[in-house]
Amino acid sequence: MYCFLKTTTEVRQLHKELNEKVSEIKRLQLELTRQKGEEASNAMDSSKRLIETLEKENTTLKVCRYMHYIIPSQYRMFLPSYQSKLENSYF
Repeated sequence: MYCFLKTTTEVRQLHKELNEKVSEIKRLQLELTRQKGEEASNAMDSSKRLIETLEKENTTLKVCRYMHYIIPSQYRMFLPSYQSKLENSYF
């Protein structure tokens, strides 16, 4: 009888430890899911900022291109910021 009680106690202890491990695994899975969600959100924000920057640069280059055609060449020297962008762009 003593052996049976000892075995039952051991099984209960193992069952308790197993439940604790399962709970820990669930907690870690939730944490991992949350982190992945944050990483995806950060990547999305970064992509949005990059797109905004590229759109601004594209607009600037379009303005430079337009100015290149409407401003006579003798006056372009007074527009150094546009001139450097024109030299680095492809038309």
